[in-house]
Amino acid sequence: MGTWPDTDDLRVALGLEPGATPGLEVTFQQAVTAARDQVITDTGAEILEDEVPEALFFAARYLAVQAIRSVDAPFGIAGMVDIGALYVARDNPIYVRFLRGYRHQFGTG
Repeated sequence: MGTWPDTDDLRVALGLEPGATPGLEVTFQQAVTAARDQVITDTGAEILEDEVPEALFFAARYLAVQAIRSVDAPFGIAGMVDIGALYVARDNPIYVRFLRGYRHQFGTG
């Protein structure tokens, strides 16, 4: 068990050096915070900062990368982190696989 991803984990996942692009620190922090909150919401898990299963670390990092890269996508979702558009992640098969075994809440209907 480890911790949630931080901005340096996000930079590495994006192919950047840790500490690179300091001008994007706030944006990167928003992305990792929103991603962590989304994983917690989607799993219903109450996970402490130092007891994060590896799969949930990767799920949160994956969402954070998607949030940063979404601006480059055709018809990009520029406000993804600000407006909570990470909700669409529930339909992403890669993200859903990271959550396997950790989901505690299920929708009805």
